[in-house]
Amino acid sequence: MTRRHIAALALCLTTLALRVSSAPVPDLVGVRSVGLGDAYTALADQAEGAIHNPASLGVREGVWLFGQTNLNRRDRIRLDPKGIAYGWRGVGLAWTNRIAIAPDGIDDYNTVSAGARLSSRFTLGASAKLWRMHPSRRFQALGSSATYDIGILAAPVAAWRVGARAGSLERGAGVQDFELGIAHVAGRLALAGDLGWRDVDGFRRSIGAEARLTRRLLVRAGLRDGDPSVGAGVALGAFRLDAAWTRADEGGIVFVGGELDVAVSRDTAPTTR
Repeated sequence: MTRRHIAALALCLTTLALRVSSAPVPDLVGVRSVGLGDAYTALADQAEGAIHNPASLGVREGVWLFGQTNLNRRDRIRLDPKGIAYGWRGVGLAWTNRIAIAPDGIDDYNTVSAGARLSSRFTLGASAKLWRMHPSRRFQALGSSATYDIGILAAPVAAWRVGARAGSLERGAGVQDFELGIAHVAGRLALAGDLGWRDVDGFRRSIGAEARLTRRLLVRAGLRDGDPSVGAGVALGAFRLDAAWTRADEGGIVFVGGELDVAVSRDTAPTTR
């Protein structure tokens, strides 16, 4: 990574750090993403990445599961997403559920996602978000009132990744939610920045950094619309345990979660080869 690259990325991240309006309860899916300030569109290479960018399903092989919960302030917010994903020879499928219970209501949807690696530098993916209604007198296996997400993930040059996701928030609507991310991954350090727009709350900006201190221990920090976050991850063979703290809904929230790689996969992210 040259000094020119470092300077360019620092300028980009400094610009993104300017505070803008934010939703009171952001998505906060994936404890790694939370620790990175939600700057995850171009780094979405783990199981929860299917929600952030469905194109990520084309970059890993194997079967992996994830789940998370918040340890505090559950009288205000209960956020318990989980999911399972499968990838083989550049094609991936996933099911995830994101349920959040807050004072302003219940935000609950399932996603059914697919992604494919079209070349060594480019993957494409799509998700159907099936919103579950509350209250309901019937069991909702998947949900109804489907919306969509479409994502891309590319590695145009060595160590750089670019990701984008566009989707709807209401059935039958056009693009109402857009996210563009860039990341630099080299050695033990990853830096990322996201710029997003949602028609219900305007623009949002995130930055994040992750450093691998040892073979097993990672630390993270970020800013999401000016709100700070920190996190850490511990790799224990096929299992990774993550923890993160961030500020949301006028207070701090602590999340814990884990990901299990059932068949320890090899990273097949887009490269310049």
